[in-house]
Amino acid sequence: MNTYTLRFANAISVFIEAPGPVDAVMQYVSNQVRLGEKVHQVTEVLYYKKPKTNLQIATELIAAVLSGDGVTIDRFGDTPTAGYVVGVEGTINVDDINDVTEWVAKFEGTQYLYGAWKDADTGSHYFDAVEVYDDLQEALKAGHDRGEIAIWDLANEVEIRVEYV
Repeated sequence: MNTYTLRFANAISVFIEAPGPVDAVMQYVSNQVRLGEKVHQVTEVLYYKKPKTNLQIATELIAAVLSGDGVTIDRFGDTPTAGYVVGVEGTINVDDINDVTEWVAKFEGTQYLYGAWKDADTGSHYFDAVEVYDDLQEALKAGHDRGEIAIWDLANEVEIRVEYV
């Protein structure tokens, strides 16, 4: 089931749970919905994506580092595709799902994304609250100022070591 917002001509909006994509939802609601005694014309159906739970995010992060990959995700599990990822704060180096879940909860409601990566030099797994910068020089400066080991180039999928800059 997916969650959708139905908007009506009279500016009322309603959340519904329905199967399938938006076009199927329009057929599902027959372009009209009865609310109480009145039938309202549906003018727009918007998909609403639910944020993942802290446990779901922690599971994705751990799975990524244990598979040898890194990942940067937001609360919905989506990955940005451009920019430079820089750790902000709250770096932890653990593999316990409970510790990672508690760490994820610390950053719930913030603007930060979640990053997880394995340091190829040491084999350590890192979990960072992260920001994405558009400008490489700004990202490198932020990484240096924060004492980061490396930043991540999303577009080229390469690590850039801060110490070598």
